Amino acid sequence: MSSPHQDVLSRYGSAVNALLKDNSSLSEAQLLKILKARDELYALLLLAAEKPEQIKLEEDFWLKLVQFDEQLNQHKDTIAQHEKYQQWRESFNPPEQAWWWYFKQPVDSRDQLDWLWSLLTIACITISFALVKDIADRFLSGSTGVWSSFAAIAPAVLTLLATGGALTNVGKETIEKGLEYFHIPKHHQHEAKFGLAVTVLALLFIFHALLPQIAVWYNNAGEQNYLTEEWSSAQSNFERALALQPDYSEAHFNLGLLYEDLQEFDKAKTQYQLAAQGDIPEAYNNLARLHILDEEYSTAIPLLQNGLGLTGRDESADPLLEYAIRKNLGWARFEQSRADEEMPENAKAILLEEAQTELEEAIRLAPEQGAAHCLLAQVLEAQRRAGSLLEWERCRQYASVLQPEEDAWLTQAKARLATAEMEGKQ
Repeated sequence: MSSPHQDVLSRYGSAVNALLKDNSSLSEAQLLKILKARDELYALLLLAAEKPEQIKLEEDFWLKLVQFDEQLNQHKDTIAQHEKYQQWRESFNPPEQAWWWYFKQPVDSRDQLDWLWSLLTIACITISFALVKDIADRFLSGSTGVWSSFAAIAPAVLTLLATGGALTNVGKETIEKGLEYFHIPKHHQHEAKFGLAVTVLALLFIFHALLPQIAVWYNNAGEQNYLTEEWSSAQSNFERALALQPDYSEAHFNLGLLYEDLQEFDKAKTQYQLAAQGDIPEAYNNLARLHILDEEYSTAIPLLQNGLGLTGRDESADPLLEYAIRKNLGWARFEQSRADEEMPENAKAILLEEAQTELEEAIRLAPEQGAAHCLLAQVLEAQRRAGSLLEWERCRQYASVLQPEEDAWLTQAKARLATAEMEGKQ
């Protein structure tokens, strides 16, 4: 008559041998029979360890147990992949010492690079977050509107969705359910998550690359606001264009014009300086004009010369722009000749000659612009040359009161002509 422990060992061995004979499939009954038989042996061994005087295990028992365990280990992959194996382990909650319950599911050859896909996914997400931060910072700087807020938030939401699927348990479960819904096999899910992260990153790169075009749209909107004297909207749009494209010279120039109209001349100077870095000749001219008004003639002259050089290289340049630069250059030279009372007379004469040359060239380009006539009249008077009255008359005829200096020159022209008329009557 066999002992109880021999019976248990025999059942265990029979179950394992049945698995060896037909390893192509493993039924639930077979698997459960093996696992429970091994559990019984485990309990028996614990009892034998506690009561060695009552339960004596022969050497043959140990040899067969080792043999059956080795055979069981040969089929650990088959057992681990059984659909009920993990479910039963969770239900029975065996101790960790019950190693037959803790076979690890083998890695599918198609999943060997999952670590690489996960690493690449995290890299894509990291870059995506950097792009989202840059986009959000640009759109949310300064005053915000509905569209700018949407443009900042939408990329962030898109990235968070992809991030949640890669970095959080809830996100992983959600993404995995979605992939299952689209019938994507489990061993391809890491690749699918990487594909999602790459898609999000590509969309962000495209959106980031479009920021300069969006900046042009904001700048154009600002120009329309400027023409209709909607100063606040114009400023917001120019600033938004610069936030999206900081080196946008045209927007810097437009913002400079706006600040000058608002009489914020220091801010206007700053914007004109930035616009001049983009080789906009109008920016050189306007910046120089503000320096002339501040009596900084030696600063203004190189700016005007740079602007004149740019117009000379551009065959499509507006003649009125060259007129304005030459007029301001003549103005700066004239004011230089008057600024230093101790300047030698021959130096003053040279400056006045240069001023006369520039102003006459300006008048040739635009004879019906008043400012150059007003300045030339003053230069001719300083040189004690004939022709000043004719220039004062043209100054009175063409000068505009829109610029403060021209308004002052117009008043001066009227006074000179009135004096000349009185002297003529005498």
